[in-house]
Amino acid sequence: DWGQLIALSRNWLLGVPVDPFAYWYTYTYPGIFIFMFVLGWNLLGDAFRDILDPTLRRR
Repeated sequence: DWGQLIALSRNWLLGVPVDPFAYWYTYTYPGIFIFMFVLGWNLLGDAFRDILDPTLRRR
């Protein structure tokens, strides 16, 4: 799970007092993947709504 990876990376982020951004990749990549996944489903849902909603076809 990408959410679990972000939750586990919180320990890495807060556990390194010298440089908290030394392990930036542990939360950046899962966050980007979650963002792209949600964006993809939203775009797909909007496309289905545009195709199937008859009230949008009136001009």
